[in-house]
Amino acid sequence: MTINPQVGNVRIIGFYITNGNKGVEVKVSSHIHIANCVIGNSVGDGLYVNSDYTASVVTQVEIYNNVFYRNGASGISFQGCTSLNGVDFCYANIMNNIFLQNHTYGIWGATSYYTHVGFANRVTINFNDMYGNSTASYGGHIGSGQSVVPDPNETPNAPQFVGEDTSLGIDMRLQSGSPCRHAGSESTAFNNPDGTRNDQGAYGGPYCATFFESVTDGPFVRQLSIVPGSVPQGSTFSISATAAVR
Repeated sequence: MTINPQVGNVRIIGFYITNGNKGVEVKVSSHIHIANCVIGNSVGDGLYVNSDYTASVVTQVEIYNNVFYRNGASGISFQGCTSLNGVDFCYANIMNNIFLQNHTYGIWGATSYYTHVGFANRVTINFNDMYGNSTASYGGHIGSGQSVVPDPNETPNAPQFVGEDTSLGIDMRLQSGSPCRHAGSESTAFNNPDGTRNDQGAYGGPYCATFFESVTDGPFVRQLSIVPGSVPQGSTFSISATAAVR
């Protein structure tokens, strides 16, 4: 999936994006919001963000409550993002995500191809789970002496999905004992729909209520029948239901 240059206010919410060359590629765009997605098994990066100061366009990316897993390169890669003459050309908030078993880094931040002055300094990385990324959790211009620092509230443990096998189509809901439960941002703006603190990954945060059947892992009705379908006042009828529990 590629977001064309200079396209703004794009929202990608609630998708499985798998087996592509890159999962999502953002090109010199103005404002992209990616939430509650599973992005995995890409040949290259799960999310590739490119910024170009020569175009005088600021790239803004909000990345909340996703799972980046088993991508062939990094979970997220920032390329060409820089600051020039006091102007930052890349803004990003990366929060409440799970980065699992990506082939190189969880998050990679490169220098600019144009000015070589380093990664942009408006990137926030916070409350993410980093586990089993082959090279390291962070690479490039993220770390000691850089303007982008590693996650100060990182969860460094296996997320414990309901479906443990990290293959295409696995069940990425969190087990009840998962360290990613209620480990996301403490801000109430990121609360789960039931009002509890944010769960990291694709099944947490406020947006998950719009497309998952049971955001609180409670029982939900699969089938319902009423027999007979019509009765006189004062008579009785039977209700039969089949329920499932997450």
